[in-house]
Amino acid sequence: MIHDNVGCVLARTVFHNTNKPARYREVSAWCVQARTLLVLLIVCEATALAQSADGPFLAGLRERGLHRLASEYCRGRLAEDSLPDARRTELVIELARSLAEWAVASPPSERGPRWGESLDILREDLKIRPENRRAMLLKLQEAMVHLSRGELAREETRLSVEQKLLLEEARTELRAAVRLLSSLNEEVAEKIRSAGTDGPKHEDEGLSPDELASIEKTVRYETARALRNQGECFAAESADRANSATRAIELLDPLTRLDPRDPLCWKSRIDRVACLILAGNYTDAVAGLDALDSQKPPADVALRLRALRMEAALVQGQLSRAVGILSLGRQIEAVVSPRLDYAWLWTCLEAWRAAGQAGEQKAANEWQTKANKMVRLMEKLHGPYWARRAQMLAGKFYGAAGGNQALQTLIYAAESAYRSGQLDDALTAYDRAVTTARAASKAPGDDDSRRAFDLAFTAAMIEQKRGRHDQASTRFRQLALDMPDNAKAPDAHMQAIWNAGQSVKDPHTGPAADPQAAGENKKRHLQHYAMLLDEHSRTWPNSPTAGNTRWMLGRLAQHQADWETAVAAYRSIVPSDERFGQAVRAAGQCYAAWLNELQVKGDPTAAIAGEAANWFESHIVPPQGTANDQWKPTGEEAAIAAARLRLNFMPDGFALAQRILENALTAMPAADTSKPNRRSEAETLLVLSLAGQGRRREASEVLRRISGGGTQELLDTLSRLDELAVRAGSNARRELAGLVLQMVDALRPRLEKLTPAQQRQVDIVAARAMAESARVDEALSLYRRLLAAKPEDIEVHEALARLLARRQDRGSLEAALREWRLIEKGLKKRLAKNESKPDRAAWFATKLEIARLHVRLDNRKQADKMIEVLSILHPDLGGPAMKRQFEKVRAECRAK
Repeated sequence: MIHDNVGCVLARTVFHNTNKPARYREVSAWCVQARTLLVLLIVCEATALAQSADGPFLAGLRERGLHRLASEYCRGRLAEDSLPDARRTELVIELARSLAEWAVASPPSERGPRWGESLDILREDLKIRPENRRAMLLKLQEAMVHLSRGELAREETRLSVEQKLLLEEARTELRAAVRLLSSLNEEVAEKIRSAGTDGPKHEDEGLSPDELASIEKTVRYETARALRNQGECFAAESADRANSATRAIELLDPLTRLDPRDPLCWKSRIDRVACLILAGNYTDAVAGLDALDSQKPPADVALRLRALRMEAALVQGQLSRAVGILSLGRQIEAVVSPRLDYAWLWTCLEAWRAAGQAGEQKAANEWQTKANKMVRLMEKLHGPYWARRAQMLAGKFYGAAGGNQALQTLIYAAESAYRSGQLDDALTAYDRAVTTARAASKAPGDDDSRRAFDLAFTAAMIEQKRGRHDQASTRFRQLALDMPDNAKAPDAHMQAIWNAGQSVKDPHTGPAADPQAAGENKKRHLQHYAMLLDEHSRTWPNSPTAGNTRWMLGRLAQHQADWETAVAAYRSIVPSDERFGQAVRAAGQCYAAWLNELQVKGDPTAAIAGEAANWFESHIVPPQGTANDQWKPTGEEAAIAAARLRLNFMPDGFALAQRILENALTAMPAADTSKPNRRSEAETLLVLSLAGQGRRREASEVLRRISGGGTQELLDTLSRLDELAVRAGSNARRELAGLVLQMVDALRPRLEKLTPAQQRQVDIVAARAMAESARVDEALSLYRRLLAAKPEDIEVHEALARLLARRQDRGSLEAALREWRLIEKGLKKRLAKNESKPDRAAWFATKLEIARLHVRLDNRKQADKMIEVLSILHPDLGGPAMKRQFEKVRAECRAK
């Protein structure tokens, strides 16, 4: 328990060293957050908690707003195994109370979990300790949580645009509180009837008669409080409101006659007057206030009575009376009251509105200054709950004022609503402030125009912070487009892009049961995101952010395999941009993928490849003013990309590729090992360019020079050479096959340094090169050895099948057919586990090869039937291109 003890010492240190004015502690009982006071402290001085040091200690922490620390302290104590039941009950109540008060002091967005946890803690303890004889106290605290939540919602209903939701929450919580209190009242009455006169001899035996009597009084008071709050949820002068007030007064009457030293006495007297005001009985209410004032009440009570007088005057529309009470001051004996300060603020705001409506601008300005000062004072003195209520009240008045409001007033209303957590109110106020500032603007870029931009930016940020990314993106984009010449416009548009990106990640696609709708929604968000990226680079082409959006657009298009858009985006990045080198490499990757797709389709590639190669070649030499060493990596990247394009996609590109590569290699010092992969890549491409021209001896020399490198470098070179050979034309492929085998021979002495996976890859490359070098029997033998070691290797099965199919004898063709069938089964298993586009495409390609072999083996009917069944099960036959291939085979089947 060392950790818990350290926590307790730390908490007590904070409590005793926090300097809070005494007057705040004296009046804090009237704050709403203090209304969730632990009933145990109210009902009986004999309660063990009140006698312990923890009660006042935790009260002090909460009074100072240290709710988290109070909660952690309670949790630490509750973790002790040796706690008596009564002590555990007290700490559970303290923890629930700390969480409830924390919820009251929190912004609206953070309250829900704390209310819920407060109730869960109480209900869980009632569930796991059903025989707890002090369980009544837990039930009472549960009712208090509901009551506090309902009262808070009811108080904020009048100040928020979300009145309907808050009113429903208030009614729901208050009904729950009344129901729990009524049930508890019956339970207490039964306990009092059955309790012995001596009471329990030990605290674990239950509650004494005195404690039960105190609980009964508290239940009566809190029921009256709940009814009063329920009455305020109904329309003024309605029968429901009057009925609730009358029932509350009936409950409070006996409590008003208690000894003044009883904690409930003055509270009940004050609440009775509040109920008279609620019922519209102002004459009796004022008489009651006069009677209470005559009894010389304590300072905090006297201030509360003064606040009630002002509230009654304001409710009746008697502003002059309320203003007159201001002269009495806002403190007595250095004691202040948050309720009275709130009434002061209300009075100042009513006076401001009245002066404004009367056209008395000077007086209106003076009252507004006083109101704003009172808001700041309440923020300083009375904690987050009263600060938020003050901000909400001021924001409500300022936001609702009509006519030609001053811009600063609208800004204050917006800021007040935001600080109080009323975000919808804040947005409305900010929008009105933006409209006012724009109307006052005489020319683009003046102070009012800049202020309008900043206010609109703040409103958009509110939407962003609350996670409403679609709305935030719309606001930021509209702001940027409306004021494109503002220096911050590109930044605003970048925020629109960021929020659109968040919508792509979490597009709120609705029920997971509709994947098609989810996919369409995500597609729509992606299209909007791409549009914003393109819009940014076109609208602000020279801004510091333009290069970033072009890069992002390129990455997005590359991810979507939209090669044409991707290369256009990458190529639009200027050489001075820090990402230009990356853009050159990415453009090379996209061009290669794009041209490969065109080759597969049988479309021409030379024109696109030539235009792309020219672009890369234009960036080999550094632009004017750029240091050669600084440009060197980009120039090398461009040279390699240009050479690769000319070698792989242009029939006559070998000679030009050779010159580009030789120049690039000349600029790369042989001893420079900072980028060994780039030099190795250039040398490997040079081998291909020489081989493609039939200059086998020179290519072999370059390859021999490469062979002197390290084992990993040789392995990388072999992989690149094999990759080039696979993609090269038939003539170049045969030349490269011999060079691949030369590289394999160079690696053979080093095989023991390779992993088994690397050794297998060398054998696969060697078998492929043997097949291209007319060493078919050796290739077949090597493929079969590879399959014997790993029978499930589909790629090797396919290589063996294709090699067998190159022969004309029936035995080889039947062996090829068996291989394709094995491949088809393997792919089918793979698809059953997790269907992917590549595997699905490969499966259709396998079925096509099987059909072709049936035709070659003169099994035309079988091939025709197979395609017919396949077309019934899969009408698309793998897509338009694959479908044409199947139809061609089917035509062959029916030709004879």
